[in-house]
Amino acid sequence: MRKIIFIAFISMLYLYGCSNSEEPEDIDSFVLELEKKLNTYPFEFTKEDSLFAAKKLDNNFTAMKEYRIENFKKFVRNYSWVRASKYLLLDSLEVKKEANKLGFNQPYYYLEYLRSDTINNKQKKEIMDKLRMRYHSVCENEEKNKELDDIQLLQQAFSISNKKGCGDNCTCVN
Repeated sequence: MRKIIFIAFISMLYLYGCSNSEEPEDIDSFVLELEKKLNTYPFEFTKEDSLFAAKKLDNNFTAMKEYRIENFKKFVRNYSWVRASKYLLLDSLEVKKEANKLGFNQPYYYLEYLRSDTINNKQKKEIMDKLRMRYHSVCENEEKNKELDDIQLLQQAFSISNKKGCGDNCTCVN
């Protein structure tokens, strides 16, 4: 279910597009636009959703949509800097510092910015290039030859940090 929401979310970002400018105000507009879309996001209902709405919400699909949006907002609020650090193979304080430099105060939005294929500015490129170097310094030999796009790179880095048991202070690269 999370994969479907994530894929739909990324598709939504692609369809709406984001600015390629490097001005800090564009980060604010990116987050505001993302929040606006979350509030109006047209979730598709599955069979399980229909059963839940029928049993718990008296067939009130509007309440079901509000329930799903509120749960997603709770997920965004509870997304931690430690989790974000695992995607970037860095200490959580370093990740927070880098995100704050760009104007992000929540780790979820920062990672969505890095995952977005519609944003291709200098800051994002620098962040991803540094991650690529960290990744190559810790990955297995056969993985070093793989050409990864940004999303794949973030996923692989997360996988490596989990295998190596990174906690709040990621020591994968040190």
